[in-house]
Amino acid sequence: MNCIDGIEGVAKKIIDTLYHTAREQGCDDTECIRCLKAAVEGAGSFVGSNREVVSDPSLLTRELYIYAKTLWLSSRSQGPEEKKEPDEEYYGYYFDRIYHEQNYPL
Repeated sequence: MNCIDGIEGVAKKIIDTLYHTAREQGCDDTECIRCLKAAVEGAGSFVGSNREVVSDPSLLTRELYIYAKTLWLSSRSQGPEEKKEPDEEYYGYYFDRIYHEQNYPL
């Protein structure tokens, strides 16, 4: 395993832990997504400051962002009361809006 794979693996585990902790504690979507964003940005900041680890830090942050969004979206379809497919396009927009603008879409 090379260095960047280790960093990505640790960051993904942190994202998982933050996500599950936020859900267990009953955090709302804004709090949960902000925690996920902090983990993604923290890892991005680290590799950005240590350019010998990876030549393009945006690759890691993009991968972690997609991982966090996919993890969050997967929870939208796990409710026992929900029988039909969730509106993935809307929930994707919803996640992006909170992630990038830190507020709920209207």
